[in-house]
Amino acid sequence: MYGSFVRFALRVVVLGCLLAACGDTEDPCHYTELDDVGNGSAAEMTMFTLDKKMQSVCGNVDGGHYDSVQKLVDIDRYRVTVAGTGELVIHIDPMEGVEALDGIRVQIFDTAVNPRLYAEGAFDKAYDHGAFVTVLPPGDYDVVVAAAAAGDIVSGQVPYRLRFTH
Repeated sequence: MYGSFVRFALRVVVLGCLLAACGDTEDPCHYTELDDVGNGSAAEMTMFTLDKKMQSVCGNVDGGHYDSVQKLVDIDRYRVTVAGTGELVIHIDPMEGVEALDGIRVQIFDTAVNPRLYAEGAFDKAYDHGAFVTVLPPGDYDVVVAAAAAGDIVSGQVPYRLRFTH
């Protein structure tokens, strides 16, 4: 089990290097956030089936919903379907304005009444990138993007992109 996971992770790293060298000529956003207010509590349906090709979700960290107790600026939720082996690498790519945030966390939950956390990762400003590897059983999942900061974003947005690769 461990050996196959290591081989999978190495394939992902090599594929990522090849894609970076060749350039990304495809639309960087296969799905774009539609309902910033609504997706804080209910997942937007992306209609994605994550199996063999890369898929991406683009959204924005928007001000105006700041939770001072949890120090959260914004929470966005997206529904995806996982098929095949369930081996995924999730990249977290904030675009401009990330200096306004303390961090971005991505969590993956099943869709049960009492959702189970299956995986999570975070964007680290020190490295200007975030990524994590997971293996999920086939099924539907809610991907939660939570942005934290010491205070609300008073103007503008912080755009981000999540890339799901096998």
